[in-house]
Amino acid sequence: MYLFLILLFPVAFIFYYAGILRTEDSSFFKKTLLVPAAGLLFSIAVSVVRSFFIFTGAYNGENAYIYILTEWISLSLVPFVFYSLFFIWSKDACEVRLRSFLSFMLPFYAVYLPVLVLSGSEGSSFFQLFTKPFLYLLCLYSVSADIKRIMSCRGKVVIVYGLYIIVSSFLPTLAESLWFYDFNIIVQILFCALCIVFYGFRCGFVSGKILSVFADDKKSSAV
Repeated sequence: MYLFLILLFPVAFIFYYAGILRTEDSSFFKKTLLVPAAGLLFSIAVSVVRSFFIFTGAYNGENAYIYILTEWISLSLVPFVFYSLFFIWSKDACEVRLRSFLSFMLPFYAVYLPVLVLSGSEGSSFFQLFTKPFLYLLCLYSVSADIKRIMSCRGKVVIVYGLYIIVSSFLPTLAESLWFYDFNIIVQILFCALCIVFYGFRCGFVSGKILSVFADDKKSSAV
């Protein structure tokens, strides 16, 4: 029942590093070896602090705006703050630190998200065990893709990609708010589907498929 929540991010991390070994040069792989350990240690530290020293529970009131803000701070902003601390602390080149986003965040969420979910009162619901971790995984890949785009552009386009990152970080929280306030199940499913499509476009999965379909149509019409 809890396997998907517990194993999703570790398995994603294994596949991610397997991809690095296939596509990246060995020097980049060696430079990022300590990054997952840093993400894991930061995650364990903040999880211990939250579990044993911070006794305020999750917001359960009727104000949806407060709920969205508190959940976003807890599940999106806090991990990004720790990644920022790692970014400042690391002595690697700026490009390497930016490209190490997933190397840091996947191990971080592998501990942090299950701890938060299982310590909550609704930890056994389908949304918490399956939908929520899946959306956050897609969010991380989407943000990583936009970070790579920021690395190769200048000017006002950087602001646009920054806005995409902010939107990506809010979508899982918005989906959770629909679930928490018991919106119609069809509304929840449609919104989650829209989130997946958005993340697919940001990661290049959906847009690549669409472009390939149009290309195939042009080839067939030319024949």
